[in-house]
Amino acid sequence: MKVYFTGWSHFGVSSKLLTWFESYLANRQQRVIVDGFISEFKLTNDGVPQGSILGPMFYFYFLSIISQINSKAMHLCLPMTLS
Repeated sequence: MKVYFTGWSHFGVSSKLLTWFESYLANRQQRVIVDGFISEFKLTNDGVPQGSILGPMFYFYFLSIISQINSKAMHLCLPMTLS
């Protein structure tokens, strides 16, 4: 999760709050239920808990990262495709 939170300080988020975000998202357990069958719990460090209050904020930040990556990729690829 460290990589995900590297840019948050640019938005004025303190290191103490970043540590809290990381602990909130790390070492969670999840399971699924399909047709009445329940899986065992599995440890996960990926994603955001469904229905969480912080979910939309994490989602919009993730979209901003994706748009920056996409913009840089287009900038790098465009000159190659036009030549």
